[in-house]
Amino acid sequence: MSDQLMSDQLMSDQLMQLIIGDWSGDGHGRCDRVLVTVNHTAAGIRAAYDIARSATGVCLSDFAALYESGYTASDHMISVLKKYGYTIPQDIDDPIEEMVKLYFWFVGLVLKDIKYTIVKPKVINIHGDHRIDLGYGLY
Repeated sequence: MSDQLMSDQLMSDQLMQLIIGDWSGDGHGRCDRVLVTVNHTAAGIRAAYDIARSATGVCLSDFAALYESGYTASDHMISVLKKYGYTIPQDIDDPIEEMVKLYFWFVGLVLKDIKYTIVKPKVINIHGDHRIDLGYGLY
């Protein structure tokens, strides 16, 4: 699809965030912010997504688009994705992680050398079980 895009955007891994779900909060308000390291720039990934979208006629926003619909799509979208080599797995342990895989597979239609890793940092609450009302009135 775009060799120039591949060579211009390749770089050392960067930490990025991919938001899955209702990012704007105007619907059900639920989303996951998945941290990933990726070997391309955000601009290059966005451009590759747009190229893949134009080439396939698929918009991933239409995948799992209805509230609590699960990891599914229309028959048409499923057949188009299958034509390009993607098959929806039968047993999905983590639908969020599977959506991340789908996204990077899709971008990989253009950026053949894209590599990503999901980062799951261990977060420790500074105050443990003792909660303080820090900045409560700010919200």
